[in-house]
Amino acid sequence: MQAAERLRFSLTIRRVRIDPERKRVQYLRRLERLIRDLDGIIADPAGVEPIRLRAMDMMVRTVRMCYLIVRDVDVERLEHELEELKEENQRRRAAREEQRADFSPEPTRPPGPG
Repeated sequence: MQAAERLRFSLTIRRVRIDPERKRVQYLRRLERLIRDLDGIIADPAGVEPIRLRAMDMMVRTVRMCYLIVRDVDVERLEHELEELKEENQRRRAAREEQRADFSPEPTRPPGPG
């Protein structure tokens, strides 16, 4: 029998925040480049018909992808805004609670002879 082998595994966890605006720009630039290249294939008068048709199909899918990316990134942006809104809401609640704690009204006396 062979000696037991040891496996050492290291995992580092870190929080990564995605910048939706930057991601959107990156993806849209890549898609614009695809559209430009596909347009060149489609517009080539010496192009082979089946290749041009495939390029047209890819063009349609690329344009659809542009819309999907915009929606996905918009959702990420809205989720980020919601987190900021929640944090602000918590800060304001805490401040309001502090104000209530600082304000202690005098006890009221019941009306009557006195």
